[in-house]
Amino acid sequence: GNAFVSARVIGKRHWATHLHNVTFLEPRGHLIQVPCGSSEGCGAILDSGTSLIAAPGLALMQLSKQIPEIMKDCSNIDKLPTLHFVIDGKPFEL
Repeated sequence: GNAFVSARVIGKRHWATHLHNVTFLEPRGHLIQVPCGSSEGCGAILDSGTSLIAAPGLALMQLSKQIPEIMKDCSNIDKLPTLHFVIDGKPFEL
């Protein structure tokens, strides 16, 4: 597959694009939808110069209640669920 994909820029001051369908499977197999704006999704600012993921407070609060605490050294990364999301119509996983 391609190592890089393109996304339409919708921001005027940032490299922002559309984000939709932010989900993950909880350990019991239930699909969890993380809130992301309206049914039209929300805007996402893409910054390849950082390893951080920022999100609206409500989305982060819901996500933090649904997944195990992330260790500071990321030693439990293999125990965390895969986060699925769509950026400008293209699926991604973390």
